[in-house]
Amino acid sequence: MSSGQKVQRGLLPVPSTSFTSDVVLEAPGGYVALFFEFRRDGEAYRGGVRFEKTRAYQFRTESLCTAWHVEGVYDTIAEVVGSS
Repeated sequence: MSSGQKVQRGLLPVPSTSFTSDVVLEAPGGYVALFFEFRRDGEAYRGGVRFEKTRAYQFRTESLCTAWHVEGVYDTIAEVVGSS
């Protein structure tokens, strides 16, 4: 279990249950983006979330997450304050 505190910073633009692809992380420099495909009203779309002026990020693959990592923050953008 992590010793950090989770703070919700935003919501995903669509529920993750509507995703039709895995989430792809891109970090070409200057920003970090999460892209995914989803369905809405029977139509296919590609969307995502872009973080501007990103200084650093840490990625944890879903298979290594514990229940603590997702409890209370499912379908949100969250910051783990005090995370190592």
